[in-house]
Amino acid sequence: MNFKEISFPEEKVKYIFVSEKQLTALTRELARKILADLANNGSIDYLVAMGKGGWTVARSLFGYLQPTGLQETVNVGARSYKGIGQGGSVNIYQELSPELEQELSGKSVLVVDDLTDTGHQLQAVEQYLRKLGIDKILSAVLFSKPSSSAEINYWAETTSAWIIFAYESFETMKELDQNWQAKGIPESEIRDRFIAIGFDSEDIDFYWEYRVNND
Repeated sequence: MNFKEISFPEEKVKYIFVSEKQLTALTRELARKILADLANNGSIDYLVAMGKGGWTVARSLFGYLQPTGLQETVNVGARSYKGIGQGGSVNIYQELSPELEQELSGKSVLVVDDLTDTGHQLQAVEQYLRKLGIDKILSAVLFSKPSSSAEINYWAETTSAWIIFAYESFETMKELDQNWQAKGIPESEIRDRFIAIGFDSEDIDFYWEYRVNND
């Protein structure tokens, strides 16, 4: 897929906005790659959705991967994100229950996230899962970045840009707004930048209403 990269004069960061329609298309493309590989290389028993970025992707992917005999999706919460263009140490804040740990022992799993940046978060989750005695661990992301140190089995796209998914529009606009205000960017230009990045106009209006009411 072709994604438009947006940048602004005072920043080194490039932004890519992924709409809900594009998200579905990427997930479908990722599923095709996984199904083609598993046709010759076994199966997977569980999806492990990495919170919170992987939750939406895993839910859609679960449907597309039904031909594999996939049993269920489980969640593991990991966090390393600190801000736009920044990273941080990994914290696994949501582990599996003791019952699920026993259930997954000896099984094959596919760890799912929306993207991998440094790869440290994915590596931490895989290390945690190995301790549970899981037989086979594969990984899948929508976007893989050249900066990632993790070994990814399946991905839909590769980019070095900052990815913004439609489902995280509000929180991303809030963070960008705060960053740009601190740099002295005028309100009118901030709104124009939201439009340039590709945020939905109704989401921009929704955020701006919140912004006005909370200034």
